[in-house]
Amino acid sequence: MRFIGETYRLLFEKNPLPMWVYDVKSLYFLAVNDAAVERYGYSRNEFLRMTIKDIRPPSEVPRLTREIESLDSSTESIGIWRHIKRDGTLIDVEVRGNEIDFDGHRARLILALDITERARAERRLRTEYAVTRVLEGSASFREAVPRILRAVCEEADWEYGELWRCLPDGDVLRWEGAWHVEGFPSREFENAGQAIAVRRGVGIPGTTWATGRPEWLDELTPARHFQRTRAAEALGLRQGLSFPITGHSGRVLGIMVFFSRASHEPDPTFPDLMADLGVRMGQFLEAEHADDVRRQLAERFSKAFYLNPLPAIISRLDGSRLIDVNESFVRAFGYRREELIGKTAAEVNILQPIENRAAILEPLSRGEGVRGIETVLRTKGGELRQGRLWSERVDLASEPTILTIIEDVTDYRRAEARLIESERLASIGRTAAFVAHELNTPLTNIALLTANLRGQITDPALRDRLDRIDAQRRVAGKIIEGVLSFTRSTDLKKETTDLGVLLRIAAEQAAAFRREGVSLALDLGDASVSASVDPLKMSQVFVNLIKNAFQATEQGTVTVSLRPEAATAVVRVRDTGKGMSPEERDQIFKPFFTTKARGEGVGLGLTFSKTVVDAHGGQIELETEPGKGAVFALRLPLGSPAA
Repeated sequence: MRFIGETYRLLFEKNPLPMWVYDVKSLYFLAVNDAAVERYGYSRNEFLRMTIKDIRPPSEVPRLTREIESLDSSTESIGIWRHIKRDGTLIDVEVRGNEIDFDGHRARLILALDITERARAERRLRTEYAVTRVLEGSASFREAVPRILRAVCEEADWEYGELWRCLPDGDVLRWEGAWHVEGFPSREFENAGQAIAVRRGVGIPGTTWATGRPEWLDELTPARHFQRTRAAEALGLRQGLSFPITGHSGRVLGIMVFFSRASHEPDPTFPDLMADLGVRMGQFLEAEHADDVRRQLAERFSKAFYLNPLPAIISRLDGSRLIDVNESFVRAFGYRREELIGKTAAEVNILQPIENRAAILEPLSRGEGVRGIETVLRTKGGELRQGRLWSERVDLASEPTILTIIEDVTDYRRAEARLIESERLASIGRTAAFVAHELNTPLTNIALLTANLRGQITDPALRDRLDRIDAQRRVAGKIIEGVLSFTRSTDLKKETTDLGVLLRIAAEQAAAFRREGVSLALDLGDASVSASVDPLKMSQVFVNLIKNAFQATEQGTVTVSLRPEAATAVVRVRDTGKGMSPEERDQIFKPFFTTKARGEGVGLGLTFSKTVVDAHGGQIELETEPGKGAVFALRLPLGSPAA
C-alpha cells in the first residue's frame, strides 16, 4: 500500500475500524484492512474479487451509483448505508471517503463505522415514539391498526405487517388487516392468511398466542409450522417478528406479525420493546376512555425519557422554555436540573451558536422530524463538544413540545480529523521530497559552474557577482534541506534523556541567530527532568523553537524554562517579539506557513516540530497576542529520572 507510506499503511491495516480502498471507475476493492475482514466475514481474497455494490442490498445500489457519479476528486463523501455481511445479515454503517491516488488508480479511501447498535437504539426509540403518537391520535383501535403497522414497518425496516385478532369465543385467531411497503407483491400471501383460522399453538401467530411471548423468527420453514410456506417462499421471506397484544389481565387479544425479505442481525431487545408496545395496544383496545389511555402512555414515555442512556431534553415548540432534562443530560453537561428547567435556550447557551436553533425549529414547525443534525454544544464548564441532534415534535398534555436526543461525537470527529491530517501531510511530504530532489541537481551544477568561472575571472566586479550567485545558491540549498527534513521518517528511537541537557545544547546551536541586544535566560530548575524521547529529533525541535524566538526578538530576552507538572515535562520558550495575530496563530503549525521575511524560512520547522511532538504522545501549544510576544509550551510524558 504505497499510497500512504509505511507508517500510514500500518495505520490503515491496524485501524480498529473497517477501512478499504476501491477503484472509482470499476468499483472493485483494491485493499481492505484486518478490521473489515473480521467485521464483514469475507476473506481478503473474496473482497478483492468483489465490487462495493456487492456489499449493498439491491435497493441501495441505484442510490450508490448516483452518489458515485456526483463525486469529484475534492469531495468528501459522508453517508449512512446498509451493508451485507458474508452470512447475509445487514448492518448499519456510517461511511466516510476521500479520493486518493492508489498505485496510479483513481481511488477512494473509505472508513466504515458500524453504527448498528446506535441505529438499533434509534430504531427502538423511533418505533416507540411513532406507535405512541399513533395511539394518542387515534379515536379507535380499528383506526390505529394500519397506522401502527405502517409505523413499525417504516421505523424498524420491515416490509410487511399484519394483525391477527382473537374471535369473541376465544378459540381461534383471524387475519384482520395488513400493511406493506410499495412494490411488495403481497396479494397471494394476504389471501392465504384470510383463508385460514389459526388455533392456539399452530403456526406463527398461534405459537405466540400459546406462549404469550414475543419471538424473533430467523427462519420461516415448515418445521416452524408456518402455514403459508409456499406463499412465503414465492415472496422470498427470510425473517419475521411476532408479538402478542395483551390486555390488563394478561389475556392475549391479538397478534402482530412482521416479515422481511432481508436478513437483519437479531436485536435481542427489540422483541421485548414490541411486547411492551403490545401491552399498550391492548390497554388502548380495552380502555375506551381517551384520557385514561393518554395518562398511561405518558407514564411509559417518561420512563423511556428518564432512563435513556443518551442525553435528552423536552422544550416548548416555540423555543421559549426548557420543560425537562434526563439524568444522562445532567451528567454530560454538568448542570443540575433546577438550573435548567424554565430557562430559555439563550439563557442556558448550550447550543453554539444560538442561531442554529432555527435549523431545528423550522422543520419541526412543519411537522417534520430532525435527523442527525450536527452542531456544537457547550457544557456548564465552558467545554465545547460536537454533537448530533435528533428532534421530534411530541404533544404532552395538549401542549406542543420538542423531544431532542443528543449524541456526543466529539471523540470520533477528533480521531477522524487526525487520520485525515496524517494523510494530507503524507501527500505533502511526497510532493516536497520529489521537488527537493529534482532541484538539487541544477543547484549542484550552478555550484560547479561558479567555481569554474571564479578560477578564470580576475575582474573584481565579476567575481563579486559570482559570489552573490553562489550565496543565493546556498540559500536555496538551505531551503531544500528544510523541505527534506520535513519529509524524513518520524520513526522514533527513544531513550530516557535529560531534557535539561538537550535544551542547553540546543541553545548553544541556536546562538548564531541571537541578535545584538537580545539575551537568553535558561530556567531549567535544580533537579533533572527526564523523558523517554528520540534525542536527535527532540533536539531539532528545541533548536527550531529557540531559533524562532531569537529571530522574532529584536530587543529583550528569550526565556527557556523546564518544569515537571503532574505526569508531564513542560518546556516553555518565551520571546519578547511583536507577537502574532489570531489569524497567524491559527495557521502557525500548517506546512509552508511562515511569518518570517522571504528567504529566511519555508514554514516547515513548526510543522516538523508538531509532528515529532505528536509522535511522542505530547502536545505543543502557542499563546500569543499582537505586541506581547509569544510562548510555545511543549508537554511530554515524563520518563524515569536520569541517572
